[in-house]
Parts: sequence; structure tokens; C-alpha cells
Amino acid sequence: MCDTGPPALFGMKDSTKRPTVFSPWDLIHFLVGLAVCVTLRTLLGTCVDNGAIFLVAILIHSAYEFRDVQQRVVYKNCTNSLWDSMGDTMSFCVGFAVGLSIKPAPLSAALVWLPLAVLLPLFHKVLSKYFE
Repeated sequence: MCDTGPPALFGMKDSTKRPTVFSPWDLIHFLVGLAVCVTLRTLLGTCVDNGAIFLVAILIHSAYEFRDVQQRVVYKNCTNSLWDSMGDTMSFCVGFAVGLSIKPAPLSAALVWLPLAVLLPLFHKVLSKYFE
């Protein structure tokens, strides 16, 4: 692995020399967990239990995180630490857990995606500029 230093619990930017568990991007992972939970529960209704929905959701998120692990392990392109991937997954799971408290309905599903539609481009613009 490329991670070299001890991890910080929170940092503005993750790197392999200064790994962080949580970064500002974890807000996006939290919101995605929330949105995926409410959306899947709305689409699947009561025909599938929450455990199965969580399994599908964590598989979707893990596929995304696998890209970072693949870059780190296979291509030796170490831009994100393993600690960051774990923090991202924890944030996603907390978002999913919060999503369980929201009544599944089409309007609920649409409303939980709204903050993502606004925050994701904003985060990308601000954080990309901040870290150039």
C-alpha cells in the first residue's frame, strides 16, 4: 500500500503522505447514502427488507470505492488513502441509517437528491480550486 503516515481523523485534503479518515467530501458520501436509501426504499416498497436494501446500497458504494483501491494497488497511482476510503464508506453508511428514518415516497426521494444536485458541483468547484 502507498499510505505512509499515521491517519488524522479529519483533514481538508486526503493524501497518501498525510492520510485522513474524514474530509469535506464525506458530506457528499453521507448525502448519497441518504439518497440511495430513500430512493431504493421508495422504488422497492415493502417487498424487500431494509437489510437487503442496505446490501445493494453498500455494494453500489463499494464499487465506487473500488476504483480508488484499484488506482492505489494495481496502478500504484496513490492519490487517496485507504483511510479515506474507509471514512467515505462510514459516511455513506451513516447517511443510509438516517435515510431509514425518512418515510419512503417519491417526493421524499426527489427532495433528498436536491442537496446533492446543488452541493456536488459547488464542492467540486470550491475544493478543486482550493487544492490546486
